[in-house]
Amino acid sequence: MQPIDWAGAGGTRWKDNVDHFEAMLDGPGKALIAAAAFVPGERVVEIGCGGGALTREIAHLVGPGGYALGLDISDELVALAAERATAEGIGNIAFAAGDAQVVQPETGPFDRLVSRFGVMFFQDPAAAMANLHAMIVPGGRLDFAVWAPADENPQFMMMALTGREHLGLAPADPRAPGPLAFSDAGYLEGLLSGAGFVDIRFAKWTGLLKAGWPGIDAAAAAELLARTGSTSDLLAEAGEEVQAAFLSSLATRLAPFITADGIAMPGSVHLVSASA
Repeated sequence: MQPIDWAGAGGTRWKDNVDHFEAMLDGPGKALIAAAAFVPGERVVEIGCGGGALTREIAHLVGPGGYALGLDISDELVALAAERATAEGIGNIAFAAGDAQVVQPETGPFDRLVSRFGVMFFQDPAAAMANLHAMIVPGGRLDFAVWAPADENPQFMMMALTGREHLGLAPADPRAPGPLAFSDAGYLEGLLSGAGFVDIRFAKWTGLLKAGWPGIDAAAAAELLARTGSTSDLLAEAGEEVQAAFLSSLATRLAPFITADGIAMPGSVHLVSASA
């Protein structure tokens, strides 16, 4: 799997398809919010806020006496998130661009830290976890969602297999920065405890990841996932024959997951909580 340049092309791709991604991650996002159980008055930082949908929801939950900051490495996504929050008239919210591995927001420390699939891309995970620990007050709480192993998430399996067949992608290092970097719960628990977190707990969300639109067929679904996935840049550089073969193979793999309402693929997610 290709490394994702979230500060550049990856962030642009997310911005250009933000509503697609938000719809696909709605189930895990709702589970994360329920598990976090925010209360009025809390000050919260979201790591990897993307278009800011979760940050906006948190701002409503913590109320006027609380505060929500969305932090993302992509300037484009931060600008989009701020624009959407302003359009909704939310006053207790802000967004900032920065690398959560090294930056400390000026408005910290916070009572809570949350992330929906925004913590698996750090180049130095141990240093990043130590920095996240410093963002929250003693006794504060961390809650985040990360993907469970690939064999529980068909979307990653099919993209990896199709990429190997047609784009020459090598099998990914399981600990390399990427969507599945924290799929091993034992490895992640070690990183968190090494950074000073305690009372580390894991729960599991399983459900359907929904994408596309009613009436989408396998060929259109393949186009959608190829355009929005991590192999999109590499695929764009390939010749027309390779692109056609890639899309055909991906469509065949996607066909069993096409429903009358769109794409519906099983997903599996670790819901992690810990205290500082």
